[in-house]
Amino acid sequence: KAELLGCFGLTEPDHGSDAAALETRATRDGDDYVLNGNKVYISGGTVADQLTVFARTGGPGAKGISAFVVDAHAAGVRIDRTDDKMGVRSVPTAHFSFSDVRVPAENLLGGVEGQGFNHAMLTLNSMRPTVGARGVGLAEGAAGYAMEWARERRAFGNAVIDFEAIQFMFADMAIQIEAARNLVYKAAWLVDQGKFMKEYAHNLSIAKAFATEMANKVAFDALQVLLAGFQAAAERDPEHYGQVFGDALEREDDHVCRGLLTVMLRLVDDYYEGRKNVWGIHARNREQNFALNLLMDPDIDFVTLMGTAGTGK
Repeated sequence: KAELLGCFGLTEPDHGSDAAALETRATRDGDDYVLNGNKVYISGGTVADQLTVFARTGGPGAKGISAFVVDAHAAGVRIDRTDDKMGVRSVPTAHFSFSDVRVPAENLLGGVEGQGFNHAMLTLNSMRPTVGARGVGLAEGAAGYAMEWARERRAFGNAVIDFEAIQFMFADMAIQIEAARNLVYKAAWLVDQGKFMKEYAHNLSIAKAFATEMANKVAFDALQVLLAGFQAAAERDPEHYGQVFGDALEREDDHVCRGLLTVMLRLVDDYYEGRKNVWGIHARNREQNFALNLLMDPDIDFVTLMGTAGTGK
């Protein structure tokens, strides 16, 4: 059981991705270091007992950076403000200032100056699957929320889910969620194996980038479904799912809804076989009709539907 909470203090007002140029400085003074500078967007900052603060102890560049464990309640440590975010509200973010904060020399991580940047990069690498997993969960939640609404809301005499364009959107959401999930699982497995050094960084970044961009796209598509009913904006909370994460990079499809309608079995086959039906010829065989009924069954939610993919159930 954890008795103390910590947070990761790297980002500064003028240095986000360019962390090697950070300006917070720690100057040796006897048995202490004196810390001065600012950190922003620090996750968990308001509830942390200890801060891992990255500061410059040497010259410019990555090799001049060291890491320190700092008491969050030490004299000179101040939270200047917190962020009122659209999403990820369960993780508070804070902006810190450090004014002549005395940090014992024994709190230098690794006991050697100049190792801070390496500590930071390894920590960030190991955490990328966590951010990717957040994206997968958010996307699945948004899709499920939209599917519930599409089954309830009626337009032109039919449930919104009956319209083929809406079905295509859900198929695309499902494909992207499953692709992201597998990338995140692979990344998490690598971290579990201790493989988060520089040579594995690209695998971990791919998972995070794809999953977070996917979450934005799925949330946007889910919002379009919700807005199929004019009162959606007032009755629902679509912006809860419209969170923006970190790195990002983009895609489209059209006939794979057959794959979702048949519980994701034969997904690729249905895509290539079905393209010829896209331009106005919409075959409905017995299997597709069964799956369509499954999709519209109010007792089966999106997560359950996705969970049967590839199981043969």
